[in-house]
Amino acid sequence: IRQSFKKGTYRSSIQPYGYDICEGELIILPHEAIVVQEIFALAAAGCGPYTITATINSMGFRTRKGKNGM
Repeated sequence: IRQSFKKGTYRSSIQPYGYDICEGELIILPHEAIVVQEIFALAAAGCGPYTITATINSMGFRTRKGKNGM
């Protein structure tokens, strides 16, 4: 695992939100990166998980499966 981190490759069956996996490398998905940036901005402003989720949902963003509850 450490070697893959050093090489910058990603080995997991779960794809993190905001990224796609191509040949073991994480590729940023711009349309999802907007959501990730907003989540981090809200967290940095002191918002908790409930407030972050409610805010993201109210903005119309959904999970990859189209559900509420980022």
